[in-house]
Amino acid sequence: MRTPKELIESRAKIINISAMQDLLEKTRAVNRMLQSKKSTGSHNFQKLAKLLCEQSTANVYMIDRQGRILGYGWTSEYDCHIMENLLESGYMPEEYVDKLNEINESVLNHTDHGLCAYSNEPCTYSNKHVVYVPINGGGERLGTLILARFGYPFDTRDLVLGEYLATVVGLEILHDRARQIEKRAHENLVVQMALRALSYSEVESIKHIVR
Repeated sequence: MRTPKELIESRAKIINISAMQDLLEKTRAVNRMLQSKKSTGSHNFQKLAKLLCEQSTANVYMIDRQGRILGYGWTSEYDCHIMENLLESGYMPEEYVDKLNEINESVLNHTDHGLCAYSNEPCTYSNKHVVYVPINGGGERLGTLILARFGYPFDTRDLVLGEYLATVVGLEILHDRARQIEKRAHENLVVQMALRALSYSEVESIKHIVR
C-alpha cells in the first residue's frame, strides 16, 4: 500500500502529464494552421491570434515594433470602447508601444493595478493579468505578443504556448519582409528591362516628362 506522500507524488505526475498533453495538442493546432497556410500560399496573423485566444481563454494582440496591430482575438464576454477605437485606427498608442519595446524578456501575470493600460482611466474589468512576450527574429526586435485575462492568472503552459506563437509570428514577419524585398527587386528589374527596350529619343522624352 502506498504512503500518502507517494499518492501525492503520483497525483502530481498525472497532473503534469495531463498538462503536457494539453500543451502538445495546442501546439499541434498551431502547426496544423501553419501547414494549411503553406498549402494555400498565404498567412493570416488574425487567424493565429484568434486561435491563441481560444486556446488560452484570453484576449490576444499581436503588435509590430511600430505599434501596428497585426492581429487580435477577444473572448466573447469582453467589450471595451477604448480598444475598439485603437483597433479601428490599426495602431496602439506610441507611449504604450515604447514601453512594450523596452521589455526584453517574457513577463508573466503583470497587473495594471486597476488602471487602463492605454490611459489613466480606471479599467472596467477587475483582477486583470497580462503576459508580454517579445517577438524577435533576425537579431532584432520585431514586435510584442500580448495576452490579457480577467479573473484568474496565467500559468506556465500559457507562457510556453505564447512564446512558441511569438516565434512563429517573428518568422512570418521576416518572411513577409523578404517577400516585399523580392517583389520590389522584381519590379525594378521589369522597369530596367523596359527602359532598355526604348530608343534614345523615347528615353529622353520620358526624362522630360518626369522633370
